Amino acid sequence: MKITPFFPVAPGATTQRTRRTSSTGGANFSEFLSGAEDATETGEARPAAPVSSLAGILSVQEVSDEEVKRQKAYKQASLTLDTLEELRNALLLGGVPMHVLTRLSQRIAEQKLEVNDPHLLAVMKDIELRAAVELAKLERMAGK
Repeated sequence: MKITPFFPVAPGATTQRTRRTSSTGGANFSEFLSGAEDATETGEARPAAPVSSLAGILSVQEVSDEEVKRQKAYKQASLTLDTLEELRNALLLGGVPMHVLTRLSQRIAEQKLEVNDPHLLAVMKDIELRAAVELAKLERMAGK
């Protein structure tokens, strides 16, 4: 970006004022105000109506049971996805930590009880089975 040089105004320099005519054909502002004096007055402002009941306000703020269940399921799903991501990163580094598989199995077992979708339930069962197999392998290797 190019910055143009700044030339300060010399002291003592004067500007010339030009007089403009108004666009209303010479009418000035006071003529417009003269009609406002004849206007009728408005009434006083009234206070707001009181709230009918506290129950009405609280019902608006109430959260339904479905919303609470949905938020809980979302949180659990996020934790499960985080655990799966941790497992993936461990696999990429060449190891399978036992504590990650155990945590994954526990989370899947908890969530499986609340799932209504048969496709999601099938995926969760597959994940749980795979985690159980890998845990058995790790336990067998640790026992030798």
